[in-house]
Formats: sequence, structure tokens, C-alpha cells
Amino acid sequence: MDSMFVSMTGYGRASQSIGDRELTIELKTVNHKGMEIVVRAPMDFAPLENKIIKYIGQFVRRGRADVFVGFTQSNSQPESNIELDDALAKHYCHTIRELASQLNISNEITIGQLINLPGVIKTQSSSSKYPASWELIQPILNQAVNALMSMRKTEGKELQKDIMVRIKSVEQNVKKIHKLIPQAIKTRQTKLKENISILFEKQDVKIDPNQVAAAAITLLDQCDVTEELVRVDSHLAQFHDTAKSGDSAGRRLDFILQELFREFTTIGSKTNHADIGRLVVDIKTDLDKIKQQIANIE
Repeated sequence: MDSMFVSMTGYGRASQSIGDRELTIELKTVNHKGMEIVVRAPMDFAPLENKIIKYIGQFVRRGRADVFVGFTQSNSQPESNIELDDALAKHYCHTIRELASQLNISNEITIGQLINLPGVIKTQSSSSKYPASWELIQPILNQAVNALMSMRKTEGKELQKDIMVRIKSVEQNVKKIHKLIPQAIKTRQTKLKENISILFEKQDVKIDPNQVAAAAITLLDQCDVTEELVRVDSHLAQFHDTAKSGDSAGRRLDFILQELFREFTTIGSKTNHADIGRLVVDIKTDLDKIKQQIANIE
């Protein structure tokens, strides 16, 4: 079977030199019930945030994706240009001195306090030299997405191998249950006959044979799991079809697993047969492990 599973966990990175700077985009995805894309980028890229989210959403359909966009220097240290608004600094100083005079407070402002006032010192990131545009970011984003999806598909392939091995184990145990059902019914019939014989041997108990017969038929009907096994076979076929489909399979497969759990719980309780009970435990163990793997699938 060709791999159709895509893991929700992955990482992709791409960068490109622009002038004396390097623009880097990193993508990290993890498990999440729904879909969430969070972009962290310099303010210059804020107008492009929705476009980035929409672009990634074409590839990531489920999970949480964190997107990091940023410029770095070749020495990995950000460069900033510092500007001093001396007119604003003088205005602050004059205003503070006037206030101190009016309140009759002797307190001289220091240069350290002055430069920390809002707007006195301005820094301009080197990234502002390169205006943010979709034409600038899209090729790099595409490379990062390709790297991300490659990792997600590779991990998805490994998940699929493990899942399909366990599904095969489930199917083999289901075949064993099919073979054991006649034996389970026969055992139940024998036990029921023994109980009825003991009941009829009691001289002090009045028994209506018709009621006993009706109760016996009801008990035998209750241990019949034909319908449950038919549904199990149907769910397993749906599991294979879903696994082969090109759509996001995680949620659908999780639903099918819930239905399988329900059917096997019923089979175990209705048959009340030791060998079938052990097979049901083994099947549920495999299904539980499959469920854990499915939680990682998109």
C-alpha cells in the first residue's frame, strides 16, 4: 500500500541571502485536535501574516503550526541603527524642571532617566532596509513548507507501517473468533441443558416447561454475536479504504477505532468464553496502540 498517512509532527527551515542579510523561515508543527497556525515575524511582515497562514493552510490541514520569520546577519547578531530625538529630549527635560519648580521639589533628572523616556531613543532594525513583500518571502516559504512536508510524510510512512501490522494482527484474531463462535454456542447450550436438568430434578419446584424453553431461547440469542462480527468486518474494510484515501485520515480513523472498541466489548461480554475473551483482550491492546498512533496523523 502506498503511504497516504501524514504525521502532524514536522520541521522545515529555509533561508536566503538578501544583500548582506539572511532571511530565514522556520516551520514547526505538532499534534493538535484542530488546526492552528501562529506566525511570529518582524512588524514589517505584519501585512503578510494572513497570506502566510493561507499559504501554509494549503498543506497543513490539522495540527498546530508555528512560523518564525526573521533577518539575521552573517555573524548572527542583529544590527540596529540608533536615532536620538534631541528635540523631544529637551522638551522632556524642560517640562520636568518646570514641574519640579511648581511643586518645589529639588530633583534633577539624569541622562540615564532621560534616554529611557518614550521616543527619545529610536532603533531601526536592519530588516527595514529590505521592504517586506510577498515576492520576497514566498520562494523561501515554499522551500520551508517542502522541507516540512517531506518530514511529515516520512514520519507518516513509519506510522502507517506500525498501524497496518497491528490491524493485520486484529484481523487474524477476528478470524480465530469466527472459528470459535460455534464452539462457544455449543458450550453455552451444554451448560444451559445441565442447568435445566438440575432444575427439573428438584421435586419441590413447580416449573412451566414453556417458560423454561422461552428463557433458554432468549439466553442463546443473547450470546449470538453474528451481527457484531459483521459490523467488525465492515469497520475493518472502512479502515483500509480510509487509509488508502488521499484525504486527511486521522479523524475518520479515530472514529472507526471507537466503533471497533464498542463491538469487541459487546462480543467479549456476550460470548462469555475464555478463549474468545483472551482474543478480545489482545485485539483491544492492538487497537489502543493504534489509537495512540492515529493521534499523530493529520
